[in-house]
Amino acid sequence: MRTRLQFCRTCAGKRTFEKTVVRHDIHLLLTVLSLGLWGFCWLLISIKSFATPWRCRKCRVLKESGDTTALIAARKIAPDGFGDP
Repeated sequence: MRTRLQFCRTCAGKRTFEKTVVRHDIHLLLTVLSLGLWGFCWLLISIKSFATPWRCRKCRVLKESGDTTALIAARKIAPDGFGDP
């Protein structure tokens, strides 16, 4: 897990953002032990990790999005902010 301090528009303050990262040393070892077969999985895992956005640790909203769609999905609240979804 990688972290950095950035401004969160939802929280309206500086917050810690996190992103999952690939441990390449483990994947290299698995690729060598499997005679290269694990390399395909490693490639897919690396692409997925690269495409995963940074998230605010407090509210879990994506860094790139300013809308509340991710917040609604993460907190399972109703779109109008009241009651059950």
